[in-house]
Amino acid sequence: MKKSIGIFLTFFLLLSFSALCAQDLKALLTRDGKVCFKLNVEGVNLYVSLAGKLTELNANVHYNVLGYIDKVGDVAVVCDISGFITKVGSTELKYGLYKRVEKIGVVHFSYGVDGRLDHINDKVINYDLMSGKVNKIDNAVVFYNQAGEVDNIVDKDGLISFIPDLSENRAGEMKPYWIKYNN
Repeated sequence: MKKSIGIFLTFFLLLSFSALCAQDLKALLTRDGKVCFKLNVEGVNLYVSLAGKLTELNANVHYNVLGYIDKVGDVAVVCDISGFITKVGSTELKYGLYKRVEKIGVVHFSYGVDGRLDHINDKVINYDLMSGKVNKIDNAVVFYNQAGEVDNIVDKDGLISFIPDLSENRAGEMKPYWIKYNN
């Protein structure tokens, strides 16, 4: 289920997942400043948009006779009557108002009055009032160039490791930018 998403910025949000089988949580920033979050749950990549919708699964997907997802890769997936995914392997997904993702395992998502994602656990997501683009996530500030693409990211200690490798940017694929996140 690959979708053409554009250039993304990937970084660690330094969360503790002791009770969850997830290895990492990454924030992906599109070139137009839209954010989605990637959570690796038992080997399955789940993508959650700022609107709280589960937008993509990155694995081979098997469907049951009702047309709902039955298995992703080798991991069993449970859906409710409406077709919303409620469990991936042993990790439960909880939905709130407007069927937005509120919780994946021990990771909590919360939303502002405008309906956009504003917290993941204790990490705050700030938006620019004029453009609506994400300009800060926790203590890291995101700067854009004139084309609207992410130019660099600076935290309180200065420039964060930023590895743009344009040779990896092929149409229809994600391009991760890794940054080091220090407390």
